[in-house]
Amino acid sequence: MIQQSHGAPSTSALRTIAIPIACALVVLSIFAAATAPPLLPRLFFFRQDGLVLAVLVGLLIIAAGSGWRTVWPRAPDFILSRRTVLIGALVVALALWAGTYLLLDNYPLTRDEHMVVFDMQIFRSGRLADPIPPEWRMYVKALSPQFLLPLPDNAAWVSSYMPTNAMLRTAFGTVLDPALMNPLLAAAGAVALFDIAGRIFPGRRSAQAIAVLLYATSAQMLATAMMPYAMTAHLALNLIWLMLFLRGTRASHAAAIAVGFVAIGLHQVVFHPLFALPFIDHLRRQGQWDARDRHARRRHRDGGRFAAVRRHRAECHVRRASGERACRASNPDLHGTRRGPRPEPTDGREDVRDRCTRHA
Repeated sequence: MIQQSHGAPSTSALRTIAIPIACALVVLSIFAAATAPPLLPRLFFFRQDGLVLAVLVGLLIIAAGSGWRTVWPRAPDFILSRRTVLIGALVVALALWAGTYLLLDNYPLTRDEHMVVFDMQIFRSGRLADPIPPEWRMYVKALSPQFLLPLPDNAAWVSSYMPTNAMLRTAFGTVLDPALMNPLLAAAGAVALFDIAGRIFPGRRSAQAIAVLLYATSAQMLATAMMPYAMTAHLALNLIWLMLFLRGTRASHAAAIAVGFVAIGLHQVVFHPLFALPFIDHLRRQGQWDARDRHARRRHRDGGRFAAVRRHRAECHVRRASGERACRASNPDLHGTRRGPRPEPTDGREDVRDRCTRHA
């Protein structure tokens, strides 16, 4: 299982890594500024990303010079209960639902949003793809040149994205407003993150509060939750998957597999595996993957041996009226009546002969 943190990093450790991280950010910033494509990417970098990187570099330099305690001598303890998180997540979900109409007018602006709504209309009709009349098939590229799944002879059209996000919104729309699905998924992600932080930082409830507050104030989370994008579902399902993974039980791992199956089909296949693979590889690198496999094989072997013990023990009870000899004669292989030394019991279990003798 993922090792849990039991203490905050020391000030000397923070000072040691602060300058290398700051230098790496400066180098990456210069590289991004020099290679950013024109128009929107470059505009976003200089107006948004560059300013954030400058603030981060400044904070790292301060940490390397005088330490965090000179900037923030004593951080106040801030604790959230599970009930508070649940209520707050529901309130934020309702606020995001209102913002979908009040701020964005529930209008699909980008092409990705168009494709979600497009697929929803197809799925509502009970089809997986919408047939195109033969007389229009030669004009498909002109009608919609991008983001369509190429089909033979242009017989039908559907988006080239994975269908689960549109299917979920379609199914959700049969009960409630489809625009409410992403806000509720964002709320579910907050609850899952609260549980994750409690398992990674046991005994440090302020870490749970900080994690949830960072999540709730993320502009990306808030904005995409008011849109049909699949990214909100990706984030929520990834957090739910990690919550289940960290619990480490058979039931939670089975549920994590089901969550991963849904997450892979949301938008692009590669997104969820990129998130989950490092955690699974962590088990392999710690040797826990092979250990679990060995334990499973041993439990299977011991379970079969124990079943044989119980079966022959029951036979001994049935035949005890005839005496111990009858029980031995019925099972010569297990009771050691053949020539040669009797094998030693394995795994601390008593020999079957002793059990039969005791119960005869």
